[in-house]
Amino acid sequence: MASWRRTIEDFIDRSSTSIFWNEPLAKHTTFGIGGQAECFMITNNKSDLKKIIKIANDEQISLFVIGNGSNLLVSDQGLKGITVKLGDNFRYATVENKQISVGAAMPLPKLVQYALSGSLSGLEFLWGIPGTFGGAVMSNTGAFSQDIGRIVKGINGILPNGKEITLNSTQLKFEYRKACLPDKFIITDGNIYLTPNKRPIIKQKLELYKQKRYTTQPRGLSAGSVFKNPISVPAGKIIDDCGLKGLTCKNAVVSKKHGNFIINKSNAHFTDVYELIQIIKSTVEIKIGIILEEEIQILPKIQEVPKWQKQRNY
Repeated sequence: MASWRRTIEDFIDRSSTSIFWNEPLAKHTTFGIGGQAECFMITNNKSDLKKIIKIANDEQISLFVIGNGSNLLVSDQGLKGITVKLGDNFRYATVENKQISVGAAMPLPKLVQYALSGSLSGLEFLWGIPGTFGGAVMSNTGAFSQDIGRIVKGINGILPNGKEITLNSTQLKFEYRKACLPDKFIITDGNIYLTPNKRPIIKQKLELYKQKRYTTQPRGLSAGSVFKNPISVPAGKIIDDCGLKGLTCKNAVVSKKHGNFIINKSNAHFTDVYELIQIIKSTVEIKIGIILEEEIQILPKIQEVPKWQKQRNY
Protein backbone atom coordinates (compact mmCIF):
# COMPACT_ATOMS: atom_id res chain seq x y z
CA MET A 1 0.00 0.00 0.00
CA ALA A 2 1.29 3.44 -0.95
CA SER A 3 2.42 5.49 2.04
CA TRP A 4 -0.31 8.11 1.56
CA ARG A 5 -2.96 5.40 1.58
CA ARG A 6 -1.68 4.18 4.92
CA THR A 7 -1.68 7.75 6.21
CA ILE A 8 -5.35 8.12 5.24
CA GLU A 9 -6.29 4.87 6.94
CA ASP A 10 -4.41 5.90 10.10
CA PHE A 11 -5.40 9.56 10.46
CA ILE A 12 -8.89 9.99 9.00
CA ASP A 13 -11.78 9.51 11.42
CA ARG A 14 -13.96 6.76 9.96
CA SER A 15 -16.89 7.81 12.16
CA SER A 16 -17.22 11.08 10.25
CA THR A 17 -15.57 10.33 6.92
CA SER A 18 -16.29 7.38 4.63
CA ILE A 19 -13.38 6.05 2.58
CA PHE A 20 -13.80 4.07 -0.63
CA TRP A 21 -10.95 2.70 -2.70
CA ASN A 22 -11.38 2.42 -6.49
CA GLU A 23 -14.87 3.94 -6.39
CA PRO A 24 -16.67 4.19 -9.78
CA LEU A 25 -17.24 7.88 -10.46
CA ALA A 26 -20.03 7.13 -12.92
CA LYS A 27 -22.16 6.67 -9.78
CA HIS A 28 -21.41 10.25 -8.73
CA THR A 29 -21.94 12.24 -11.95
CA THR A 30 -25.17 13.21 -13.69
CA PHE A 31 -23.59 12.14 -16.98
CA GLY A 32 -23.28 8.60 -15.61
CA ILE A 33 -19.73 8.56 -16.99
CA GLY A 34 -16.38 8.20 -15.24
CA GLY A 35 -13.78 5.62 -14.26
CA GLN A 36 -12.62 4.83 -10.76
CA ALA A 37 -11.44 7.31 -8.17
CA GLU A 38 -8.28 5.89 -6.63
CA CYS A 39 -9.46 7.16 -3.25
CA PHE A 40 -12.98 8.55 -2.80
CA MET A 41 -13.99 10.14 0.49
CA ILE A 42 -17.22 11.61 1.80
CA THR A 43 -16.36 13.83 4.76
CA ASN A 44 -18.70 15.41 7.27
CA ASN A 45 -16.50 17.85 9.17
CA LYS A 46 -13.92 20.54 8.55
CA SER A 47 -11.34 18.83 10.76
CA ASP A 48 -11.13 15.79 8.49
CA LEU A 49 -11.30 17.99 5.41
CA LYS A 50 -8.22 19.87 6.64
CA LYS A 51 -6.44 16.56 7.27
CA ILE A 52 -7.26 15.42 3.73
CA ILE A 53 -5.90 18.67 2.30
CA LYS A 54 -2.71 18.32 4.36
CA ILE A 55 -2.17 14.72 3.26
CA ALA A 56 -2.61 15.69 -0.39
CA ASN A 57 -0.12 18.54 -0.01
CA ASP A 58 2.44 16.57 2.00
CA GLU A 59 2.31 13.57 -0.33
CA GLN A 60 2.06 15.75 -3.47
CA ILE A 61 -0.96 13.90 -4.83
CA SER A 62 -3.96 15.26 -6.72
CA LEU A 63 -7.02 16.40 -4.80
CA PHE A 64 -10.38 16.76 -6.55
CA VAL A 65 -13.56 18.07 -4.93
CA ILE A 66 -16.89 17.24 -6.52
CA GLY A 67 -20.37 18.32 -5.55
CA ASN A 68 -23.31 16.60 -7.18
CA GLY A 69 -21.19 15.87 -10.25
CA SER A 70 -23.69 17.81 -12.36
CA ASN A 71 -21.23 19.69 -14.58
CA LEU A 72 -18.47 17.09 -14.83
CA LEU A 73 -17.14 14.90 -17.59
CA VAL A 74 -14.75 12.42 -16.00
CA SER A 75 -12.31 10.28 -17.94
CA ASP A 76 -12.92 6.53 -18.14
CA GLN A 77 -9.40 6.20 -16.76
CA GLY A 78 -10.65 7.71 -13.52
CA LEU A 79 -8.88 10.06 -11.15
CA LYS A 80 -5.60 9.36 -9.41
CA GLY A 81 -5.08 10.63 -5.88
CA ILE A 82 -7.98 11.75 -3.68
CA THR A 83 -11.50 12.71 -4.68
CA VAL A 84 -13.60 14.35 -1.97
CA LYS A 85 -17.32 14.89 -1.65
CA LEU A 86 -18.78 16.95 1.20
CA GLY A 87 -21.29 14.95 3.24
CA ASP A 88 -24.62 15.55 4.95
CA ASN A 89 -23.20 17.86 7.62
CA PHE A 90 -22.46 20.35 4.84
CA ARG A 91 -26.01 20.00 3.51
CA TYR A 92 -28.09 22.55 5.40
CA ALA A 93 -29.81 25.92 5.24
CA THR A 94 -30.85 28.24 8.08
CA VAL A 95 -32.59 31.59 7.76
CA GLU A 96 -32.29 34.80 9.75
CA ASN A 97 -34.27 37.78 8.53
CA LYS A 98 -33.64 37.95 4.76
CA GLN A 99 -30.35 36.04 4.87
CA ILE A 100 -29.90 32.29 4.44
CA SER A 101 -26.76 30.49 5.63
CA VAL A 102 -26.09 27.56 3.30
CA GLY A 103 -23.77 24.55 3.44
CA ALA A 104 -21.73 23.90 0.32
CA ALA A 105 -23.30 20.46 -0.22
CA MET A 106 -26.88 21.78 -0.12
CA PRO A 107 -28.62 20.71 -3.35
CA LEU A 108 -30.00 23.66 -5.31
CA PRO A 109 -33.50 22.15 -5.67
CA LYS A 110 -33.76 21.81 -1.88
CA LEU A 111 -32.41 25.33 -1.38
CA VAL A 112 -35.07 26.69 -3.73
CA GLN A 113 -37.78 24.88 -1.76
CA TYR A 114 -36.34 26.09 1.54
CA ALA A 115 -36.47 29.68 0.36
CA LEU A 116 -40.06 29.17 -0.78
CA SER A 117 -41.03 27.83 2.65
CA GLY A 118 -39.68 31.04 4.19
CA SER A 119 -41.44 33.25 1.61
CA LEU A 120 -38.10 34.46 0.27
CA SER A 121 -37.64 35.22 -3.43
CA GLY A 122 -34.57 35.36 -5.66
CA LEU A 123 -33.68 31.71 -6.26
CA GLU A 124 -36.53 30.74 -8.57
CA PHE A 125 -34.35 30.75 -11.71
CA LEU A 126 -32.31 27.88 -10.23
CA TRP A 127 -35.28 25.52 -10.33
CA GLY A 128 -34.35 22.24 -12.00
CA ILE A 129 -30.56 22.70 -11.81
CA PRO A 130 -29.19 19.58 -10.05
CA GLY A 131 -25.99 21.12 -8.62
CA THR A 132 -24.99 22.10 -5.09
CA PHE A 133 -24.57 25.53 -3.54
CA GLY A 134 -20.76 25.28 -3.46
CA GLY A 135 -20.53 24.25 -7.09
CA ALA A 136 -23.00 26.95 -8.10
CA VAL A 137 -20.88 29.66 -6.44
CA MET A 138 -17.66 28.39 -8.06
CA SER A 139 -19.14 28.56 -11.55
CA ASN A 140 -21.56 31.44 -10.86
CA THR A 141 -24.37 29.21 -12.04
CA GLY A 142 -27.16 30.95 -13.85
CA ALA A 143 -30.14 30.67 -16.15
CA PHE A 144 -32.63 32.93 -17.88
CA SER A 145 -30.25 35.95 -17.73
CA GLN A 146 -29.77 35.61 -13.96
CA ASP A 147 -26.96 34.13 -11.86
CA ILE A 148 -26.30 33.19 -8.25
CA GLY A 149 -23.58 35.83 -7.89
CA ARG A 150 -26.25 38.53 -7.61
CA ILE A 151 -27.49 37.16 -4.29
CA VAL A 152 -24.32 35.78 -2.66
CA LYS A 153 -23.26 37.94 0.27
CA GLY A 154 -20.14 35.95 1.18
CA ILE A 155 -18.62 32.48 1.42
CA ASN A 156 -16.37 30.58 3.81
CA GLY A 157 -13.80 28.01 2.85
CA ILE A 158 -10.39 26.44 3.33
CA LEU A 159 -7.12 27.32 1.60
CA PRO A 160 -4.52 24.69 0.58
CA ASN A 161 -2.53 25.55 3.74
CA GLY A 162 -5.54 24.66 5.89
CA LYS A 163 -6.44 28.23 6.83
CA GLU A 164 -10.13 29.13 6.94
CA ILE A 165 -11.06 32.44 5.32
CA THR A 166 -14.16 34.42 4.39
CA LEU A 167 -14.63 36.12 1.02
CA ASN A 168 -17.30 38.77 0.51
CA SER A 169 -19.18 39.43 -2.72
CA THR A 170 -16.78 42.20 -3.71
CA GLN A 171 -13.76 39.90 -3.35
CA LEU A 172 -15.49 37.15 -5.34
CA LYS A 173 -15.72 39.43 -8.41
CA PHE A 174 -18.41 37.35 -10.08
CA GLU A 175 -18.27 37.17 -13.86
CA TYR A 176 -20.16 35.10 -16.40
CA ARG A 177 -19.88 31.49 -15.17
CA LYS A 178 -16.95 32.37 -12.95
CA ALA A 179 -16.07 33.51 -9.43
CA CYS A 180 -12.66 34.83 -8.45
CA LEU A 181 -11.43 32.22 -5.96
CA PRO A 182 -7.96 31.43 -4.60
CA ASP A 183 -6.28 28.46 -6.27
CA LYS A 184 -7.44 25.11 -4.81
CA PHE A 185 -9.85 26.88 -2.46
CA ILE A 186 -12.61 24.63 -1.06
CA ILE A 187 -15.96 26.26 -0.27
CA THR A 188 -17.60 24.98 2.93
CA ASP A 189 -20.58 27.33 3.33
CA GLY A 190 -21.88 30.79 2.52
CA ASN A 191 -24.63 33.36 2.88
CA ILE A 192 -27.20 34.60 0.39
CA TYR A 193 -29.49 37.60 0.61
CA LEU A 194 -33.07 37.23 -0.66
CA THR A 195 -36.18 39.37 -0.94
CA PRO A 196 -39.40 38.70 1.02
CA ASN A 197 -42.40 37.99 -1.17
CA LYS A 198 -45.77 36.28 -0.99
CA ARG A 199 -45.57 32.53 -1.40
CA PRO A 200 -48.16 32.32 -4.22
CA ILE A 201 -46.14 34.83 -6.24
CA ILE A 202 -42.95 32.83 -5.71
CA LYS A 203 -44.75 29.64 -6.74
CA GLN A 204 -45.97 31.39 -9.87
CA LYS A 205 -42.38 32.31 -10.78
CA LEU A 206 -41.22 28.74 -10.12
CA GLU A 207 -43.94 27.38 -12.38
CA LEU A 208 -42.86 29.77 -15.14
CA TYR A 209 -39.24 28.59 -15.00
CA LYS A 210 -40.39 24.99 -14.72
CA GLN A 211 -42.37 25.27 -17.94
CA LYS A 212 -39.45 26.99 -19.70
CA ARG A 213 -37.13 24.13 -18.79
CA TYR A 214 -39.60 21.44 -19.81
CA THR A 215 -40.18 23.03 -23.20
CA THR A 216 -36.57 23.91 -24.05
CA GLN A 217 -34.32 21.36 -22.34
CA PRO A 218 -34.01 17.60 -22.87
CA ARG A 219 -34.41 14.79 -20.37
CA GLY A 220 -31.80 12.09 -19.88
CA LEU A 221 -28.27 11.73 -18.54
CA SER A 222 -26.30 14.92 -19.20
CA ALA A 223 -24.10 17.54 -17.57
CA GLY A 224 -26.33 20.45 -18.54
CA SER A 225 -25.01 23.14 -20.86
CA VAL A 226 -21.78 21.91 -22.44
CA PHE A 227 -20.53 25.31 -23.65
CA LYS A 228 -20.60 28.84 -22.32
CA ASN A 229 -22.70 31.27 -24.34
CA PRO A 230 -20.67 33.68 -26.48
CA ILE A 231 -21.60 37.34 -26.03
CA SER A 232 -23.33 37.60 -29.40
CA VAL A 233 -25.59 34.53 -29.53
CA PRO A 234 -26.43 31.46 -27.38
CA ALA A 235 -24.23 28.42 -27.94
CA GLY A 236 -27.27 26.23 -28.54
CA LYS A 237 -28.38 28.37 -31.49
CA ILE A 238 -24.87 28.37 -32.96
CA ILE A 239 -24.74 24.58 -32.77
CA ASP A 240 -28.21 24.35 -34.32
CA ASP A 241 -27.24 26.76 -37.13
CA CYS A 242 -24.26 24.52 -37.91
CA GLY A 243 -26.60 21.55 -38.36
CA LEU A 244 -25.15 19.60 -35.44
CA LYS A 245 -28.32 18.73 -33.53
CA GLY A 246 -28.77 14.95 -33.46
CA LEU A 247 -25.08 14.30 -34.20
CA THR A 248 -24.12 10.99 -32.63
CA CYS A 249 -20.89 9.40 -31.52
CA LYS A 250 -21.57 5.84 -30.45
CA ASN A 251 -23.76 6.17 -27.32
CA ALA A 252 -23.60 9.97 -26.98
CA VAL A 253 -25.79 12.36 -28.95
CA VAL A 254 -26.21 16.11 -29.37
CA SER A 255 -29.77 16.73 -28.19
CA LYS A 256 -32.33 17.45 -30.91
CA LYS A 257 -34.22 19.59 -28.41
CA HIS A 258 -31.32 21.84 -27.34
CA GLY A 259 -28.01 21.95 -29.20
CA ASN A 260 -25.98 22.79 -26.10
CA PHE A 261 -26.81 19.49 -24.41
CA ILE A 262 -25.06 16.17 -25.01
CA ILE A 263 -27.01 13.14 -23.83
CA ASN A 264 -25.68 9.80 -22.64
CA LYS A 265 -28.14 7.53 -24.46
CA SER A 266 -26.93 4.32 -22.87
CA ASN A 267 -23.56 3.42 -21.38
CA ALA A 268 -21.70 6.18 -23.22
CA HIS A 269 -17.99 6.54 -22.58
CA PHE A 270 -15.86 9.62 -21.95
CA THR A 271 -14.41 9.39 -25.46
CA ASP A 272 -17.90 9.42 -27.04
CA VAL A 273 -18.77 12.73 -25.40
CA TYR A 274 -15.29 14.24 -25.75
CA GLU A 275 -15.21 13.48 -29.47
CA LEU A 276 -18.59 15.20 -29.92
CA ILE A 277 -17.27 18.25 -28.04
CA GLN A 278 -14.26 18.47 -30.34
CA ILE A 279 -16.36 18.01 -33.49
CA ILE A 280 -18.72 20.79 -32.35
CA LYS A 281 -15.86 23.17 -31.51
CA SER A 282 -14.04 22.49 -34.77
CA THR A 283 -17.16 22.78 -36.93
CA VAL A 284 -18.30 26.02 -35.29
CA GLU A 285 -14.85 27.58 -35.59
CA ILE A 286 -14.55 26.65 -39.26
CA LYS A 287 -18.09 27.64 -40.27
CA ILE A 288 -18.68 30.69 -38.07
CA GLY A 289 -15.29 31.69 -36.70
CA ILE A 290 -16.34 31.42 -33.06
CA ILE A 291 -14.30 29.36 -30.59
CA LEU A 292 -16.67 27.79 -28.08
CA GLU A 293 -15.47 27.40 -24.50
CA GLU A 294 -16.56 24.49 -22.35
CA GLU A 295 -18.85 25.25 -19.42
CA ILE A 296 -18.59 21.71 -18.11
CA GLN A 297 -15.43 20.72 -16.26
CA ILE A 298 -13.39 17.92 -17.81
CA LEU A 299 -11.41 15.81 -15.32
CA PRO A 300 -8.56 15.27 -15.24
CA LYS A 301 -7.70 18.43 -17.14
CA ILE A 302 -6.19 17.73 -20.53
CA GLN A 303 -4.22 19.83 -22.96
CA GLU A 304 -6.02 21.76 -25.69
CA VAL A 305 -6.39 19.80 -28.91
CA PRO A 306 -3.64 20.86 -31.36
CA LYS A 307 -4.71 23.28 -34.09
CA TRP A 308 -4.17 20.78 -36.88
CA GLN A 309 -6.66 18.41 -35.26
CA LYS A 310 -9.22 21.17 -34.71
CA GLN A 311 -9.09 22.07 -38.40
CA ARG A 312 -9.97 18.60 -39.67
CA ASN A 313 -12.92 18.60 -42.06
CA TYR A 314 -15.61 16.60 -40.32
